[in-house]
Amino acid sequence: MTLFDEGRTAWPRTGGVMRIRFILFNAYLGGGTVRTVFNTAGLLAARGHEIEVVSVYRHREKTRFPVPPGVVLRVLTGQAFDTGWRGGPAAVARRVGQGALRRLPSVVTPREESRSRQYNAAGDLALRRYLRSVHDGVVVTTRSGLNLALARWARPGVITVAQEHLHLRAHSEGLQRRFRDSYGRLDALVTLTERDRDQYRELLGPDARIVAVPNAVAVEHDGPALSRHDNVAVAAGRLSRQKGFDLLIRAWRRVGEQHPDWKLHIFGSGPRHDRLQARIDKLGLGDRVQLMGFTEELEEELSRAALFILSSRFEGLPMVLIEAMNLGTPVVAFDCPTGPAELVEDGVTGLLVEPLKVKALAGAINRAIEDPELRAAMGKAGQQRVRELNPGAVADHWERLLEELFAAHSAGLRGIGDESVSVDP
Repeated sequence: MTLFDEGRTAWPRTGGVMRIRFILFNAYLGGGTVRTVFNTAGLLAARGHEIEVVSVYRHREKTRFPVPPGVVLRVLTGQAFDTGWRGGPAAVARRVGQGALRRLPSVVTPREESRSRQYNAAGDLALRRYLRSVHDGVVVTTRSGLNLALARWARPGVITVAQEHLHLRAHSEGLQRRFRDSYGRLDALVTLTERDRDQYRELLGPDARIVAVPNAVAVEHDGPALSRHDNVAVAAGRLSRQKGFDLLIRAWRRVGEQHPDWKLHIFGSGPRHDRLQARIDKLGLGDRVQLMGFTEELEEELSRAALFILSSRFEGLPMVLIEAMNLGTPVVAFDCPTGPAELVEDGVTGLLVEPLKVKALAGAINRAIEDPELRAAMGKAGQQRVRELNPGAVADHWERLLEELFAAHSAGLRGIGDESVSVDP
């Protein structure tokens, strides 16, 4: 299976500059969605387009990842990091009013949305004002709550694109019904995998304008390889239930029975930190499993790792898996929906494991540990596999989609159900 249509050249450039706005829930978080949106925004800015990344919320002073050159970052609502009572009475009153609204729950974001409790009325108001202020160009939203808001509030002259970073079946049936009822107002839906594209087409109908565009590798790694640790495996991601680190820790207890000299380093932060640490302590793995926290040098950690492990219960197309393979790090991954199977060919570019099976995961890790030649071969093959995710190819696909949507608007066509313009067969 290929992530791109075979035999098709890049869409011919019109020479025009597109104004494109990506809306994130919170651009100051450290997760894969932020990283991949910044990557895509940077690629399109480098091609001369006017790019703005909009963060509905903000919880810290600086972003975890650098804002790409040529990209403007706008914040709609969040903490005030300019301490003091600056700006006079009107500015102070606005801050006080926003503080009150932040304490009220969102009335727009559906409760089924995974971050619904983190949305609030201040964000609702700011997002609506922003979307109603945009009269042209492209708006791309990046999670279900934002996608539904875009369908509800975007002006007719704006090209609207919903991007899905999870997979359809990860959403509740109630939320899927919301998609079916609302996404028809949008111009296109972008998924990360072909499998998810097909599932959304079943939900939205055969004429739905849906395209699979995978995450881009930020930089191809062609430099000299760093010396790898002999006995360190790495996992990375938000410390949440989705990432399955509880399953990985249980598997590592089995790994330790045969390979007590191997260590597992888990990078990331999140709400399950204390629960995971308690599990590590309960299983007596404190000297073999470490929660390393968030790192800005994940690429180096992946480069030095002898093995990367993806234990997620579900994904979209996991950026950290792409990064590990791009660096030549051999991978072991649950064949979770969706993403890993589109990159990992079992025994060739990595090892695929039946989802949620702790014993099978431990067995695959042991197999990789005990066969250094297999690890080396998988690392090399995996690196070659992800070369099709090079920045140029991903940028070409975004430009092709957006130029087709501009053409559809010029012809007076819009809506995800139009079959007059399609981006994939």
